[in-house]
Amino acid sequence: MAWENNFDARELDAGYKIYEAGNVIHIKMADHLIEADVLDGDVDHVMIKHMGNNITAMDCECERGREGHACAHEAALLFAVEDRLEDEMRVDPHEVEDLLNFVNEQEMKDFLSILLNGDGELLKRFKKLVRYDERQEAKTRAQVEKVNEEIDAIMQGYRDDNPKYENSQVIYLSHQIADYFFGEIRQHLEPHLENFLEAHAYLHAFEVIDHMYSQLDGFYYEHASNTIKNFIRDLNVYYKRAIGGIENQDEVYQLITAHAMEKDASIFRDDYFYLLNHAFEDRYFARSLALAKQVIDSFDGKKAMEPKEEKNYEQWVLFYLRLLIRANNKKDIRILAMKNWKHINIRRFFTEYCATHDETKWLMNYIKEQIPFEKDPHSVYYDYYFLKELYKKANMRKEYLRSLDQMFTMYGDHHFEIYREIKLNSSKKYWPQSRMKYLDQIDDPEAKAYLLAIDREYDALIKMINSTSDLTEVNKARGYLKKEHPEVLVNAYKRIANNMVKKAGTRQHYKELAGILRAMIDLKGGIDQIEYLVSHYCEKYPRRKLMHEELSPLLVEAKAIDDLS
Repeated sequence: MAWENNFDARELDAGYKIYEAGNVIHIKMADHLIEADVLDGDVDHVMIKHMGNNITAMDCECERGREGHACAHEAALLFAVEDRLEDEMRVDPHEVEDLLNFVNEQEMKDFLSILLNGDGELLKRFKKLVRYDERQEAKTRAQVEKVNEEIDAIMQGYRDDNPKYENSQVIYLSHQIADYFFGEIRQHLEPHLENFLEAHAYLHAFEVIDHMYSQLDGFYYEHASNTIKNFIRDLNVYYKRAIGGIENQDEVYQLITAHAMEKDASIFRDDYFYLLNHAFEDRYFARSLALAKQVIDSFDGKKAMEPKEEKNYEQWVLFYLRLLIRANNKKDIRILAMKNWKHINIRRFFTEYCATHDETKWLMNYIKEQIPFEKDPHSVYYDYYFLKELYKKANMRKEYLRSLDQMFTMYGDHHFEIYREIKLNSSKKYWPQSRMKYLDQIDDPEAKAYLLAIDREYDALIKMINSTSDLTEVNKARGYLKKEHPEVLVNAYKRIANNMVKKAGTRQHYKELAGILRAMIDLKGGIDQIEYLVSHYCEKYPRRKLMHEELSPLLVEAKAIDDLS
């Protein structure tokens, strides 16, 4: 996204510093919406809407954002999101220049370059004259075979060098080995792929990447999942380029279909949709519908599935559901969705479908019937979540708020968006009273501190920290108070240390004491307190040698930092 133009230089600079400090948290990315919380003294919730590469709206809870200006928090989120976006692979074909490589005389090349550029008919006649397609295909085919042989040799080397799991054919790769391994593969493939693309041999590039992926069978590569996703991305990119030529359409479809029942469906699902949603939907729709049903039926015969098979099955059900929607087959859509209700992604997809196809009330009743029989709390949460979405779509406000309340009671410690949604739907007059009701239900001090920070209730947060001697509670509120109220944290650490030093203990006890004091070292006024407290403790307890040994280095460290500043 060319988003920098929305910001002035000052906001961009401030946003980059916030992003660089790691203060953009809880990032969520949907189809056209990006959300996150940004820590900058306060906790500000940022929402950015976009269509493709264009930002359509930005919203931040900070004062500048509420005034409608582009703020540093929005810039910080966009800097963070930028790391997750992949640039489309650059395509810069020089077809005419490639053809001219078959002509030796420079003058003729210059002359032909003028004639052939911009004249497609003449270019076509010239390609036939020099048998370019035939010779290029032979050359490219030889390259494909050579690259595949090299890939096989590299893979065999890693099979020989890495152990298998006991009683298993799975080869385990550690983080370090996996990163190095896939980096080596990527580095090896890049120049070959560039040659294919320059020659417009997209189908051959697809074939090489597909061969690479097929050789991963037997490897445990979850530790390098991002690298695998890059391979899959390449499959999709080269596939889409390959079907650009009419002569390749059937060949590509057959290649995809041949692997459909063998490999991870997530690779090919998008490719099928690319076929169906573009020029080939009438031509291939019936075949894809039959293939999806065939694959799902093959899974139905299994008593138990491995996690990877389960995921593969789920992807095929989603694909089949989309095809059924295109066919307007409501009966089979319901049957398939209810049969696979345990899959959260299928549940989510079906909820979205019902909300837009006049099936809302029916699904509400079905979900209510399912909740009492759910055994997994995680699954119950999603039932309430989807029910909430349906109430919202149907404009049933009371039922919607009641569902939010039930969800918070069960899951408030971990799902802060429920709290935020309740707040947005509550009147300002009664919200302070309601907020206390919800905060009283929170047991986790970090969650409570976070919610207080969201509401900018720093007085309540400070009161909570001033009344506790629990180090965990202080540490979990640290990020929200460090910038604006460091003195509260310093006093809290001092109070905890004073309570701890009253009791003589072991070396471990004094190491923990030193750790509490060290927590003040980067807080304003903290170094002065460290120097005072260490000197005071050593004077008060001169016989505690272990304590002196643990605290003395801390005193030296604090003084050194103080001298530097």
